[in-house]
Amino acid sequence: MILCKDSVSHQFKKVDIHQIKELVTEKEFECCSVAGKIGKYSIIVVGLYRTPGATYDQVFLGKLDIALGILCKNYNNVILAGDINIDILKNSRACDMLKNILTQHSFQYLVDFPTRVTLESQSSIDNVFTNINRSQVTVSGVITELSDHDAQLVEVDFKTVKRKQCFTQLKRKFTKQNTILFQKKLEAESWLSLYLAPVDQKYDLFYNIFIYHFNLCFPLVRTRVYRNENDWINNELRKDKEELIHLSQNIRVTKDRATKEILNYKKKLYRTKAQNLKKDFINNKIKNSDNICKSTWKVINNETKPNQELLSKIRLITDGEVTSDPYKVSEIFNNYFIGMVDECVIPNLQKDANPNNLPFVIQNLSDKRFHITPVDEIELDKIISSFKNKYSAGYDEVPMPIIKNIKHLLVKPLAHVINSSFVSGIFPNRLKISKIKTIFKKGNTTDPSNYRPLSILPTFSKIYERVMYIRLVEFLENNNKFDEEQHGFRSGRSVITAGIEFVESTLDAIDRGDHAVGIFMDLSKAFDSVCHSSLIGVLNSLGISGVVLDWFISYLKDRNQYVELSYIDKDNQISFVKSQIKTIKYGVPQGSILGPILFLCYINGLPKSVSNINSKMFCMLMIPIFLFLINL
Repeated sequence: MILCKDSVSHQFKKVDIHQIKELVTEKEFECCSVAGKIGKYSIIVVGLYRTPGATYDQVFLGKLDIALGILCKNYNNVILAGDINIDILKNSRACDMLKNILTQHSFQYLVDFPTRVTLESQSSIDNVFTNINRSQVTVSGVITELSDHDAQLVEVDFKTVKRKQCFTQLKRKFTKQNTILFQKKLEAESWLSLYLAPVDQKYDLFYNIFIYHFNLCFPLVRTRVYRNENDWINNELRKDKEELIHLSQNIRVTKDRATKEILNYKKKLYRTKAQNLKKDFINNKIKNSDNICKSTWKVINNETKPNQELLSKIRLITDGEVTSDPYKVSEIFNNYFIGMVDECVIPNLQKDANPNNLPFVIQNLSDKRFHITPVDEIELDKIISSFKNKYSAGYDEVPMPIIKNIKHLLVKPLAHVINSSFVSGIFPNRLKISKIKTIFKKGNTTDPSNYRPLSILPTFSKIYERVMYIRLVEFLENNNKFDEEQHGFRSGRSVITAGIEFVESTLDAIDRGDHAVGIFMDLSKAFDSVCHSSLIGVLNSLGISGVVLDWFISYLKDRNQYVELSYIDKDNQISFVKSQIKTIKYGVPQGSILGPILFLCYINGLPKSVSNINSKMFCMLMIPIFLFLINL
């Protein structure tokens, strides 16, 4: 029996599907159904019951298989609910058969928790099956005390069925018109106050002038953001679809066979056209991306998990309590990312705190010291041009494409500011703030450890760092400061050359009759766990001293980070929340240009510190990898 509230009873009516009615047998397979419309969406609700022990599981499941096939042909949105007396929580043949049948018809079961609990046992013999998108359906247990079974409350949100979802968001519009206005504002700037300012205030003054015009020309405005799940469908394909529907409607009236043949032919053309259109769209999307691997996995995930909720609120469990408040979640993440490193470093801090205690034996020590050459406007122009056109930005919201568009107006004052930084040994504090985005990896979504922090630095910080990076690598390379086994960040070397040498060493060992053992090491939290005092000692031993060393100390000292989360609020607006800023005590900056090369300096001498081992090292994209070949 299915009961309907008076307020919606006029929308539903009892339906008897002849083919399903023939399947009904008392105690063996009992069902009833109602059908109706919610808005413009048709839905059928079927109640199922099977007496426990009344018949073999195969008989009931066989009839369920037939019923699902019939329902799928007649209805797009189907819900079956009832007491089927098959425990979904137990590993049994009947349970496996049930899951296979549901999968064959693109159905899923929603109840995965106990529905009948006694003092001696608990089971889940009541369930809900549906072919509606999982993101639109939620189910929860309700204790009624009217029966020894709990009730199940099923909620369906048909509002999320829209092909194109619309949200609003505060964004900056980097239009051509706004960019031209920005150029005119900067052209009128003399920057005289910048050139006359004290060294330690130059960047702050540069930033204040720049950001004033930036905010004026690119104000935050509320704009609509559309999420179209079928971006590959164009207007031509939509017209073809409308033509097919029109032909089909005519055939139902005229019953004309010739028109039917035309329809079938055009259906084939339409399917082929749609497949090719989608294939070309995906191919172009991958080929034109900056990161082909990342784009490929994004396409795969979108196709295999099409119903993922956009910017849904993250729920975390800490100390046994569930937290979904965005601000509290951002604080939990920031505390976790900072505290995780503290737990790794502090126990080993006593022995590493002395700058004279270097991590490894440094080879090729010399009196050659590192001196910074100033950057000129021509070099700075080339450096800015070398960056990719990515609109991701740090806390200041300044993207690289905007800087590239007006670089001819910035290279002179910016070169002056950067050179002043090098001369004074001071790295600007404004450039030490990292914005952290969280990326879910795998596992339980309520566990903070299953999220990876993605650090985004200010755009001007990247320019500063690239200037220093070019000079530092040139000094280390020209003076043979790198280990011979190091293949990262060296001209003519890469992870491929490291792999080739490793394979050749292995083959040589086998040819000699030696026993070769390969040890592959991936250091967890390696970049985050670098002790600053030890790193400064290493840099000094490599020939970096004086004001230049002061600059690196300033670069590492007093760095800060905060976590930013985005979510959709109750008004369908994409909102952002930021945690409080926390100080980073250890590590080289994630997402930075200097971070990887500083880490290589930190582990310099590692191969020489282990005797009788042939090692190959490659450090790239913040993943230090060590390949060891041990001849036994």
